[in-house]
Amino acid sequence: MLRGYGDMAGRVARLAGALRSFGLDPGDRVAIVARNCPDYVEVLYAIWHAGLAAVPANASPARTVSRWTGAPGTPPAAEGPPR
Repeated sequence: MLRGYGDMAGRVARLAGALRSFGLDPGDRVAIVARNCPDYVEVLYAIWHAGLAAVPANASPARTVSRWTGAPGTPPAAEGPPR
C-alpha cells in the first residue's frame, strides 16, 4: 500500500493526540519497542509532535523490555499490534 505524506501527517497528528490523552506531559519519555517497519517512523514523529521524548529500544531482547514495564521511573509504554 502506497502512503502519501498528507495521510501520514493525519495519522501522526491523531496518534500524538492519543498520546496526550494518556496524561503525558511535554518532555515525558515514551519507549518505542518495535521492529523496523514503516509504522515506526509515524510513531516516532507522533511522539515528537506531542512534545514527548522518544526512547527507542530493540524489540528482540524481551528481558530488557520486561525490566522496563511496570517499574517506577521508567518510560510509559504503549503496545501496538503484533506483526
